[in-house]
Amino acid sequence: MSHAGQTYIGSMAKGGRSNTLRDTGIGDLIGSLVGFASASTILALQQVRNALEIFVEPAGVMSRVRYSLDNISHAINQSVDDSNQQSSGTAGSQSQHLEEEVLAGRKR
Repeated sequence: MSHAGQTYIGSMAKGGRSNTLRDTGIGDLIGSLVGFASASTILALQQVRNALEIFVEPAGVMSRVRYSLDNISHAINQSVDDSNQQSSGTAGSQSQHLEEEVLAGRKR
């Protein structure tokens, strides 16, 4: 076995973790923090642009707000319609099952 393998096994035997595993975790953490910081910066700049845009072009902003609200209400209506169809289908099959049981009971 190589010297690196012995170091890894030796550190694991002592209850520790290898430097390679520890470095990977820290590297991933730093990478995630850098990604989060850049995403936060982009979001902040977009919010500043949106805030300034309301003074420059209020009609365009209102148009986008209306469009967004229309999309939200359409999505809600679709989800309510889908759930009503599912529940009515379930209720219909349950009532049909009960009707069959009642009719079967009358025949006896």
